[in-house]
Parts: sequence; C-alpha cells; structure tokens
Amino acid sequence: MPIEYSDKNELNKIVSIYASVIERVIDVWNKFPKVNKKEVTFEVSVDETDVPTDEKTHFLISKYIYDEGVKIDTLAPRFPGEFQKGIDYIGNIQEFKKSLIKQDKIAKYFGYRLSIHSGSDKFSIYPIIGEVTQGNYHLKTSGTSYLEAIKVVAQKDPEFFKKIWQTCLDKREEMDKYYHLSCDPFSVPKDLSPTEYLKNPDARQTLHVSYMFVLNPQYDFREKFIEILTKYQNEYHQNAANHIEKHVKELKVEEKIHKQKN
Repeated sequence: MPIEYSDKNELNKIVSIYASVIERVIDVWNKFPKVNKKEVTFEVSVDETDVPTDEKTHFLISKYIYDEGVKIDTLAPRFPGEFQKGIDYIGNIQEFKKSLIKQDKIAKYFGYRLSIHSGSDKFSIYPIIGEVTQGNYHLKTSGTSYLEAIKVVAQKDPEFFKKIWQTCLDKREEMDKYYHLSCDPFSVPKDLSPTEYLKNPDARQTLHVSYMFVLNPQYDFREKFIEILTKYQNEYHQNAANHIEKHVKELKVEEKIHKQKN
C-alpha cells in the first residue's frame, strides 16, 4: 500500500523530524545481533509526540526501518485525542476511528501490531479497536490493576489511604517529571469517601502513578500496602479479574477467539 507524498519537501520534512528516531531504532536492532528475535518483542513508540501521527509519517518510519532489515512486533503511534491514565478516552471518537483505520492498514501491510499506550479504562473506544483491528493490537493496561489494589486499601484502611492521597498532593510536581498528567488533584472535593476517590477522574489519574512512592522502599508505604493486599488478596484478585474482564468484553476478545476456533 504505497503512500503518495505531495512533493520532496513534504517527504524531507517528515524525515528531518523523525530521522533520529529511525536511526536509533536501527542502531538498537543492530546492537543485539545474537539475541533470538523470536524470544523478544521489539516495539517502536512515537506516541509521546506533540501531534498525532498521520499515515504518511507512520508509513515512512516503517519503510525506512524495514528497508534496513529491522523486524518490529509493534508500533505505538500518537492517536488524536487524549489517553490519560486510568480514565476513559477524551476526544472525538469518530476522529479516533478514522485515524485507527489508517494506522491499522499500515501495521498490517508491514506485518506488525498496533500498540496502544495508556490503554486501560478506555471503554468508549474499545468496540472500535476490536472491530477495526480484528485483534491486531497490543493494549497496555497494567496500571489499572494497581488502581484495583488502591481500591482495596481505600476500603479496608481508609486512614492509610488518606496518607497516600496526601503524599500524592505533596508529590504532584515530582510526578510531572515522569508523566504527562492533565489532572488537578487539588480540585478533588475533600469530603469524598476514600472509595469515591477512585471514581473521580482527577483523583484516579493521580493515584494511577502513585506507585512511584507507594511501592518505593524509601517511603513508609510499601510494607503496609503489601500487608493489606496479602490479607485481602482474594478480594483484590476478584476485583482485578472483574475489571480486566470488562476490558475483554468491550474489546470483544472472546468473540474473536470463538471465531478462530470455528
């Protein structure tokens, strides 16, 4: 599926922006010649850019690295809209679908899957992802399991949860050094019950990255956090399973597996 570029200026502009990325990908691939490439997953990620990845950029990046013999398993483009931590998709769903269709065609043309970062809890677009890609995607959802752990802590030890939340407020600027966050934890109503924090978008995004200090031995949270989860591990496992099952259902994963078997 060759893509036409209007002129050399358009082509050169894309190359000038992504040349260092392409060179880096090729360099990393060539530095590990003895690695069994079948035992690792090689991903290229350009989702941290300021603007969405259009199909011309996506195609050009893939063509350059494939011409150099690089065989990637997944590529993460920047989609239109916002993929914030632990909350639903923010943006125009139809615009997302248009972009996904174009990106998916390129991924299938070169033989890899699309990687969707910060993919947890994006329930409004899961049916579209499942329909368009027919399973040809890698959706990252690890953070949502941590939020289910935080929920158990909020239910079983509200006072301990409050200490975690206060540290979230104290460490807000530090979080910004590692993650792009649009949330405002200081806008969260103070009269919420601990479990209601998990339903508030600003609080949920903030708590999503609180593992930075909750699980860090340098702070005083890790030991008690693990103690609570160990004591109530059955509840945590069930909560996490239910939440992931909701993802699977909306993505129509089970339907795809059934079709493959038949």
